[in-house]
Amino acid sequence: MRRDATPPSSSEPTRGKTGVSHDANGDLSTAGGTIGVTATANGISMADGTTYRVRTGGEGGPRPPVLLLHGLTGRASDWSPFVRPIREAGHRTIVLDLLGHGRSDSPADPARHAIERQAEDVAAILRQLDAAPAFVVGYS
Repeated sequence: MRRDATPPSSSEPTRGKTGVSHDANGDLSTAGGTIGVTATANGISMADGTTYRVRTGGEGGPRPPVLLLHGLTGRASDWSPFVRPIREAGHRTIVLDLLGHGRSDSPADPARHAIERQAEDVAAILRQLDAAPAFVVGYS
């Protein structure tokens, strides 16, 4: 169940090293990659169809990627003030809306929101983006 059906950006996509495309804002924009996980115009869809809104940037930085996770009632945009300095320090950034937040799906099944299940999803997303291992930063 989608909470927000925002259309993808019309910006010209750029191709990352994994074959996943990103528009000028870092939003994923085309399909490709890991079995069971698909990049779409709205984010990354898991095998069950649940979609996470994911933004990436700083591809090709010399340092490990940094995954930024928001807390309860937060959203990916909460990290906006921190993304540029992290990228300028040479890290690729991966920022996503967790399920039920921002522009990610909000499945009706409460079990789909379990921390363990979302942790599995995030690990699959990192593999899809060829971003593992990564530093993980979060707040609650």
